[in-house]
Amino acid sequence: MALRFAVAMFTLAALAAPASAQAPIAARLYASGFIAPVGFVQDPLQRSIQYVVEQGGRIRVVQSGTVLPADFLNLTGAISSGGERGLLG
Repeated sequence: MALRFAVAMFTLAALAAPASAQAPIAARLYASGFIAPVGFVQDPLQRSIQYVVEQGGRIRVVQSGTVLPADFLNLTGAISSGGERGLLG
């Protein structure tokens, strides 16, 4: 019975804690220079690498916040883009 009471008191104390005790969410610029980005994918094996998909057909590589000059994949000559065309999903 004492254990139940202790658990109940802990639960009530946790629920009564003010919401302001949580850290606020803040946004910061990680990388820029993209044209119509439609996707952002984390590399599952390397935490420092992400891929940004642009509607026009380029898949750009971001490493530690820096956009690399070489594309991961460039399909701009093989697809049409703009409006509802291009790499959208």
